[in-house]
Amino acid sequence: MIRNEFITLKVDGFNVYNVKTSSINLTQQILYVVDDVIVADISYVTPGDIESIEFFNDFRATTYGMRGANGVLKIKLKTR
Repeated sequence: MIRNEFITLKVDGFNVYNVKTSSINLTQQILYVVDDVIVADISYVTPGDIESIEFFNDFRATTYGMRGANGVLKIKLKTR
């Protein structure tokens, strides 16, 4: 789902990378935010549970400091 929605992202298993960034000190790994909570992994999220998904790597990513330097994948889950 992520791969089809955002062409600048590379999906490798459960890891998502921003292919437009490069850094000696940082990986291309993006920051995951699920329901406004920073998480280390999104493997528990199933496509049917997603209400919305957004990727940004502009000024909005600065809200997350250095952790958002490669971009932020923000997922909102459907309420049950």
